[in-house]
Amino acid sequence: MRYPFIFIASLVKDSLKKRMIRFLERRAEEDVFPAFYRANTVQRTRKLAREEEFEVHDLTVGPSIGLLERLGFIAILELLFLTVRHRGFEGCMQL
Repeated sequence: MRYPFIFIASLVKDSLKKRMIRFLERRAEEDVFPAFYRANTVQRTRKLAREEEFEVHDLTVGPSIGLLERLGFIAILELLFLTVRHRGFEGCMQL
């Protein structure tokens, strides 16, 4: 699963999402908007660029950052998951 938070968010009602965002990110409800991403992978971005006759010179994707810092031990698990996802299991074993 590429984007577990997006998958989870798709299953949760908006009212609960807004409360979770307020708690986790300290954002006010009026600062939360629906989003529809069309270019959220490297492959999709390149495809859209080709279709519109744009030339991609450089496309860099950085690792995700943790969002669950206010949940204590769960935040450690999240960071471990993100590290493994970014480096691969073998890359983590070389630390």
